[in-house]
Amino acid sequence: MSLKSFVAATFVLLGGLWAPDSSWAQDEGLPDWERRPYQVRVSLAADARTLSPLQLASVREDLADLLWRTFGEHWTISFAPPPAALNRADAVGLNRLQPDDFPAPAVPPTEEEPNPVRPPDRWFVATVAASSDLTDPDRLTVAVREWDGTRRALGPVRTAAATGVPAAAQTAGRLIRDLFHPEYRVSPVIDAPVGSTEVRLAARAAALPVRDPAVDPLAPGPLLSVFLRLYNRDGSFRDLRETPYTFIRVGPVLDEEDPLRMQSGEVISALRSAVGRTRGRTQTLARPIHQDPGGTTLRLVARGTGGGGVEGSPLVGYRVLLADRRSLPSDLPPPKDGEERPEPEPYPEPFSDVSDRGGRIEVPIAPPVMPDEEPTPGLMWLHVYSGKAKLGALPYVAGEVPSDTLELDDDALRLGLEGEYALLAGEMLEVVASRAVLTARAKKAAKDKDYTAAEKRLEELAELPRAVSFQRRIDALAAGVRAEALESGDRLTAARTGKLAAKMRELAEAYLSSDPLAAAKEQVSELKALAEEVEERERRAAGRRGQR
Repeated sequence: MSLKSFVAATFVLLGGLWAPDSSWAQDEGLPDWERRPYQVRVSLAADARTLSPLQLASVREDLADLLWRTFGEHWTISFAPPPAALNRADAVGLNRLQPDDFPAPAVPPTEEEPNPVRPPDRWFVATVAASSDLTDPDRLTVAVREWDGTRRALGPVRTAAATGVPAAAQTAGRLIRDLFHPEYRVSPVIDAPVGSTEVRLAARAAALPVRDPAVDPLAPGPLLSVFLRLYNRDGSFRDLRETPYTFIRVGPVLDEEDPLRMQSGEVISALRSAVGRTRGRTQTLARPIHQDPGGTTLRLVARGTGGGGVEGSPLVGYRVLLADRRSLPSDLPPPKDGEERPEPEPYPEPFSDVSDRGGRIEVPIAPPVMPDEEPTPGLMWLHVYSGKAKLGALPYVAGEVPSDTLELDDDALRLGLEGEYALLAGEMLEVVASRAVLTARAKKAAKDKDYTAAEKRLEELAELPRAVSFQRRIDALAAGVRAEALESGDRLTAARTGKLAAKMRELAEAYLSSDPLAAAKEQVSELKALAEEVEERERRAAGRRGQR
């Protein structure tokens, strides 16, 4: 038995007390990360009516030479026929490709198969088709799509025009260069202070020479998206998970003498702990984001209402402010009595958009800037509001895909509770007005010596609901909504329900805590006593006049 088999058998017998490092299982027999070139497969397809076999071979040869002059040792390139599922050599055919049309993940080595076949890291499928412009017979349409074997995902189809067969290779090479996503390994900084957003980045093939500086992964500034690759105990691929609302801004190389060429990075995330230490069977990776000038159509949907090919329920009428910062001056609490705050520094006015009937908003690739500044593509913050309530602020980078979906907690429960509380507030207002009217009528009846009418008004006043009655209704409504929110996992709405209930209780206490009945009875009694005293004086005065 080999050492490898003995170690694996020992692990099974010990019941998993020791686990092999997934990087060992996955990377066994491979060069170190910084010296590991990308295994890239390229496929070129064209209809026979567009390119003859000789012309197709010429384009393939020119494309291979161009890719070598661009990526050099960073790539190990092999040309192969396109996937069998490609049923037409154009952009439409590329759009029809599915992830299952590409190779399965690598399997770990075994004693029977110590060197299993590894799928390519990237597979670029390029097509050359005749243009729809019939006035220019030499005009061709080149389309390219990237298969990312690390993420097990297909990228968008990119097209460009080429005039003549020789230009087709140049166009295809440019599209492949622009679609390529290098990989970074992400690790936290050891002994970093609490709240630090700094991480360390190791670019794959960073120690290999770069022929074209435009594809140098060590250039600072790009924005990266973060994802996790999870492995089984035997080192086989298990799952991939995107880290939502999390991005990394690439910084400079820390030490040029270090063969790893480690770089610094800044994490920008809506999560409290977006990048932390991972176990041996988990890799934290990142890839650059390529922003298309067209931006992204973002669809807001209720969380948990989609999946399985079913679109989520759209969130209509949600207001979104697109800003260049996480916190806005409007987010600050109102100043306390006597508190003076300095005037906020000038900042770019946020873009504002409201989700339409489909829950859609348009997100540009550049955040807002000051009037005298030039817009620069990059990260922006989405400040999402439902009515006057702010649901949160999320970082976002538009343009990587033409359309995207953003799942948010449905605010219908909170809005329904606010509607119920608005009705209660109206009832409380009516009670306050009725109190004033009945008290005034009782006093007027007492002044007119119509004590029967005054007593009747007092009885009506006694029947009006008190603050305690409204507070019970407030608590009952809040308890029902809170229970429903917790059942659906919406802790934010559950917390806001308590705050809304507390404000309504304070409102009821402020306007309905006094006892108008006692005050009205006292006033009517005083008026009655005064009237009786006046009558008594008048009788005495009349008696004295009669005696004279």
